[in-house]
Amino acid sequence: MLSLLTPAPRKPLPAARRKPAVRKPVARRKPASRFHLQPRTRRGLKAAGVLALILSVCIGLGEAWPSIRQGVFDWTAANGLAIREILVEGRYHTDPEAVRAAIAIREGDSLLTLSPTETRNRLLTIPWIASVVVERRWPHTAYVRLIERIPVALWEKNGKFSLVDKSGVIIGAKPEGQFDRLMVLSGKGAPAEALNLLAMLVRHEALRKQVVAAAWVGERRWNLYLENGIEIYLPEQDPHLAFDRIARVASEQKLLSRPIKRIDLRLPDRMVIKPKSAPVATQSLKQP
Repeated sequence: MLSLLTPAPRKPLPAARRKPAVRKPVARRKPASRFHLQPRTRRGLKAAGVLALILSVCIGLGEAWPSIRQGVFDWTAANGLAIREILVEGRYHTDPEAVRAAIAIREGDSLLTLSPTETRNRLLTIPWIASVVVERRWPHTAYVRLIERIPVALWEKNGKFSLVDKSGVIIGAKPEGQFDRLMVLSGKGAPAEALNLLAMLVRHEALRKQVVAAAWVGERRWNLYLENGIEIYLPEQDPHLAFDRIARVASEQKLLSRPIKRIDLRLPDRMVIKPKSAPVATQSLKQP
């Protein structure tokens, strides 16, 4: 009979079937630390350390870099990449010395010394140049193509004349004996309004050819001066419509061939004409 208080004895297992006793690992308490860093913080500190190391290497290399760079240029020039031709196309009015200084390379230099971006930026500082293409043409040619600005008018200020392109950019002083037949602009801010003025004038080519000068009055409206001495005062609002009217009347009635000093179009519904030696006449522009 088995007692309920004492477990029944077990028969010993054969040695081959006995399992070795396994000891449970004892958890060891980590030593106390005053600071505890999160994993993300530790990774950030490691990255900062690596970055600091890279920067220190770059700084150390930077001191020797100019001599290393020049050595590379000298080696490439001596081994088949020397510049034999500097080809510049599209130069008509730009000072050649200014172009040469902006390109800043010589024959015999390594083609690697030519930086297309830096050279382009230097050339664009020359007022005559509107756009530039700079290329390395391997193995021996530096190629530069210039697009120069086209002067469309002269700006007169304090008795001096400067060339102006259609965008209102002041190119520079007028060369002696050149561009004498360009229209003369005057008045503060006139170059910036050149594009709008030209767009209005080209609407009537026959009348445009007679305009020799234009004054930007009060930074708000134009006075036109024709080659026969007639002055045309345009309004501030819708000057192109007024120019259309005077062009139509000039064509239909041969108005500009008469002895007239001034035609005032500042009033929207009438044309005020001042003859050279007679009282002022007023002509209504209202349709009957």
